[in-house]
Amino acid sequence: MKSFITLIMLCIASAICRATEWHAWEGNASLPTSEVYALSVDSVGSLLIGTAQGLYVAADGDEIRNIKLQDKASRQPTVNRIEILDVSIYVRTLMGSYLLEGDSVLLCDTIVSHEYVPRNVPAPLQDKIVKDMAALRHGWKAYATNSDGIYLYRRSTGSLINMRRSLDDAASIPGNHISSVAYDTRSGRLYASIYHSGIYYSKPVLSDVETIHTGIEENISSFAIDGKGRIWTAYDGAGIDIGNDTVLTALPSSTVTKLLTLPDGNVLAASYGGGIFKVDTLLNAVSVPNLGSGSEVSRCRAMAFDSSGKLWIASFSNGVIRYDFATGNSDKFDISNSALKTNYITDICSSPCGDSIFVATHYGVYAFDALSGASLELETSAAGDERIVVDQLAVSTDGTLYFATPDGLTDRNGTKVALNGIPLIALESSPDSTLWCSTDSAVYHVDVRYELPRVEVFAKLDGLRLGKYALFDTGDGTVLAGAFGAVAVISSDDNPVKEAHGGLQVRIPWWIYVVIGIIFSGGLLMYFLRNRVAGKSVGTPAMPPISQPDIAVDAEAEAEADSAWLKSIDSIIDENIADAAFSIEELGHLAGMSRSNLYKRVKAITGLSPLEYLRERRVKKGRQLLEQATGKHVKPTLSEIAYQVGMSPRQFSKYLRHND
Repeated sequence: MKSFITLIMLCIASAICRATEWHAWEGNASLPTSEVYALSVDSVGSLLIGTAQGLYVAADGDEIRNIKLQDKASRQPTVNRIEILDVSIYVRTLMGSYLLEGDSVLLCDTIVSHEYVPRNVPAPLQDKIVKDMAALRHGWKAYATNSDGIYLYRRSTGSLINMRRSLDDAASIPGNHISSVAYDTRSGRLYASIYHSGIYYSKPVLSDVETIHTGIEENISSFAIDGKGRIWTAYDGAGIDIGNDTVLTALPSSTVTKLLTLPDGNVLAASYGGGIFKVDTLLNAVSVPNLGSGSEVSRCRAMAFDSSGKLWIASFSNGVIRYDFATGNSDKFDISNSALKTNYITDICSSPCGDSIFVATHYGVYAFDALSGASLELETSAAGDERIVVDQLAVSTDGTLYFATPDGLTDRNGTKVALNGIPLIALESSPDSTLWCSTDSAVYHVDVRYELPRVEVFAKLDGLRLGKYALFDTGDGTVLAGAFGAVAVISSDDNPVKEAHGGLQVRIPWWIYVVIGIIFSGGLLMYFLRNRVAGKSVGTPAMPPISQPDIAVDAEAEAEADSAWLKSIDSIIDENIADAAFSIEELGHLAGMSRSNLYKRVKAITGLSPLEYLRERRVKKGRQLLEQATGKHVKPTLSEIAYQVGMSPRQFSKYLRHND
C-alpha cells in the first residue's frame, strides 16, 4: 500500500514538474512532411494542420486524415494560414481561400494568401517579426516569431514571458523559428509548428488571479483601454495612470469618476468638480465645451453614448444631461420634466444598439428614449413606496438588463438572479454574455446563460478592499478589480465546477481527478490479481441468443426518428440562439456527433447544411420576436432583435428579406 501511495505522489509530482516542458507531438510521424505552416484548433478540439502538402485534421481518438482541397490535382496546395471567423473555418493557400465545412471544402476566392498579417501587436513586440498569434486562458496570448521563439503576453498586467531554444535546457522548445501557434482550451496544450521540425506542444502554467500594486496610494475608480491598447487607470484623488508609466495630474480635477473610450481611440473622463474633459493624443486634458467645472455636470459619475453619438451624463445632483458634440447644446432631464423621482444618479448605460438609455438611482430605474427623451420608470418587484436601490447597471450582449443592488444581482424586473443577500458594489458585462460583479472583498463571475446561473467566486485577493464601480472587462479574458493602490487581475477558471450551497460553484483542482483515476485503476488491478492468485477465473457472462433483425426498413418509423432527432437539434439551437459565437462544432459536440456526421444527417433530413439550418433557425426566431413585440413600452428595434438571436443587424436584415 505504501509503494502504491508513493507511486501516486511521484506521478503527480512528475506531471506538475513537466507542465512547462516541450514535447514532440505524437502525430508527427503520420504527416507526410515536417513543413507545417499553419495550425488552428476548432471548437470541438480538433487540430487543423496546414502543410506544404495540403490540409490535415487530427481529432481525439481518430487517425489523422487528409482533407483534399483539389480533387483532380496530383499535389495539394500549400496551406499558409487557417482562420476561424465566427462559425466559419477558412483555409488560406497559394491557390486561393477555401471554406471548410465538415470534410467538404468550397473555393471562396482565388486571391493568393501569404503569411499572417499581425494586428494589434503589443508594444514590447513591435520590433519582432510576428508570424502568428493564439489566445490562451486568463487573458494570455502567445505570439510566434520568426527568430525569437514564442512570447506569452498579458496586456492587463504587462507580463511578458519568452519561450525559446536553450542549449542548457533539453526540455526547451527545439527551435526559435516558429511558423504558427494554436491553443486547445480543453487539454491546455499550446501547439507550435517549428520550421522544418514538425509540431511540438507544451502546457504553460497560467495564473487566474494576480495582484498588481500600482504605487499610487489612492482608491481606483475606473479603467479604460485607449486606441493604442494601453490601460488607463483613474484614481479618486490622484489623477490618471496610463500604461503604468505615465501619471496625469494636470487635470481639471484629480478626482476622476469614470473613463470612456471614444471611437477615435482617445479617452473621455468624468470627474467630481471638473466636469467632463477629453485627453488627446499628446496627453493634454481639454474640457468639453459647456461641460466644464462651472456647468451642471461639474460633479458627474458616469457616461454613455446613444446611437446618434450624443453623450448622456449621470450627475451627482442635477439628474441626467444629454449633450450633442456637433452643436455643443445639451438637454437636462430631472424630477421636474421626466419620470425621475430623484436627481441623484448612481449609474447610466445604453442598450446594445444605443436607442435606449437606462438610468439607475437609489429610488428606482428609469428608461429614456434616446431620440425623443421620453422616459418612464421600469416596473420592478420593489416598485411602490420602497423602490429598488441600484448602484450599477449592465446590459449583456443579448440585450438583458441587470442590476447590482445591496441585496444581490437582479434582472430588469427586480427578480433575484444570483448572490441573494450579498451587497454588490460593482457590475460589468462580458462579450460572452456572462456577468462580473463584486463586493468590497470578493469578485464573482456569474454565468446567466444557464437556467440556474453558475457562480464562480474569487475571494483570495491578498486582503484587498475593492472599490465601488471599479470593475472592468478588458475584452481579452481578464477582469480588473480596483482597490486602494492595487489592482486584482482575474480571469474565469475553465476547470469543472460543482454546485455548492447558495448557488455558488466550487472549483475542483485537476490533480484530484488524476488521483481518483490512479486509485480506481490500481484497485481494479489488485482485484483481478487477487482473483487470479486464488484460482478464480473471471468469466464473461453468456449472452442470450440474438434474433436476426428484420431486413425490411420501416420508412415511417425512420421518419419519426428523424423528426424526433431534429427536434432535439432545434432544442439545442434555441438554448444557445442568443450566442453569436455558437458554432456548428459546438452544436455537434452537444448533440454527441462529429462535424462531418452532423453535416450528413442534417443535409439528408432538411436539404440544408448545418450552417444554413442554424441561420434559418435564427431568422425564424427573430421573426417570431418581431411579431410578438407589440404593446411594449419601448418597442425593440430590428437591431435589438438581431442581437437576441445571435446575428448582426446587417445579417438579420439581409436574410429576413431573403426569406420573405
